[in-house]
Amino acid sequence: MCQLFGFTSKKPVAFNKYWDKFVEVAAPQNPDGWGLAFYTPELTVVKEPVPAHESIVARTFTLQAIPAYVAIGHVRLASRGAVNVTNTHPFYAHAQDKDWAFAHNGHMVKYPKGKKALGQTDSEAVFRAMVEIVSAMKADDPEDIADVLAGVTETTVGKLNFLLSDGESLWVHASYQGTLYVLHGEGAAMFCTKPITRHKGWRSLEANRVYVYRDGVPVYKSRPVKKEKEGDLWSSYLCLTNYPDPNRNYTQLAIPALLA
Repeated sequence: MCQLFGFTSKKPVAFNKYWDKFVEVAAPQNPDGWGLAFYTPELTVVKEPVPAHESIVARTFTLQAIPAYVAIGHVRLASRGAVNVTNTHPFYAHAQDKDWAFAHNGHMVKYPKGKKALGQTDSEAVFRAMVEIVSAMKADDPEDIADVLAGVTETTVGKLNFLLSDGESLWVHASYQGTLYVLHGEGAAMFCTKPITRHKGWRSLEANRVYVYRDGVPVYKSRPVKKEKEGDLWSSYLCLTNYPDPNRNYTQLAIPALLA
């Protein structure tokens, strides 16, 4: 099962020590790629289709203090799509004058498919659909976007745990209780598929609601999501995503190995 990492904070936070712990705990069992998206407030994305715990680049982020307001991280266990950078999380898009970043944990057997997917994963397809629907409805308020995303999750069958951000808000959803955890601090919140520290404050995120976090605190949660009957869904793997839009001038940490 792939795993998610994320945080949001009122003030810029150097996330390297948390990323280090996440890599230590989650990467050995999820060796098919890793990625980070973070806002400083500009969006930076870096990812490789290699094990995070064996990557010099990933380890660099455990040593270097980079203050950010929002971060989304991911380690991959491939279940659909080749092991390459195109199918590695996080992936992103530009819409409504915003830079969106997204990562997903789970396996879906039914889901909406966006029109501009570049890879072979359900994760990218559903992310593209989210961006297209939010844009078509001209949803701009974070609460309205949460309700739109709740509607999207209702059309899926399977596990759709996700972190989505535009650099200001962080939208969070878990399909099942006990599959995504949150740790609240003073003006900050951290999310992981499993707790990565012994801190007693970790709690399971309430399932089937889309939460909105802003400046490190929850400001809204959607109505309960009514899921379709899933039947015998024995798989709860994670699928992955996309390569950056070549038409956007993002701040990129472009390592030759990523582009080979």
